[in-house]
Amino acid sequence: MKILIVTAGYSIFDAKGQLNGFLAYLTEKNLSAKGHRVKYSDVTKDWNTDRDVDKLLWADAIVYILPI
Repeated sequence: MKILIVTAGYSIFDAKGQLNGFLAYLTEKNLSAKGHRVKYSDVTKDWNTDRDVDKLLWADAIVYILPI
């Protein structure tokens, strides 16, 4: 299965947004180990609309890891 992981880890007060990045890393590692093809998109870094639309169209499933 082709899976896109979309994450955003913004710095808010003392939180540096690192938890979301770490959760995305663990998710990518585990899904890849199970044979899934995984792409990753961090919307807080170098966001490119055309590239990310292509990723959305490529994916069979999308996992969002965002702050609540």
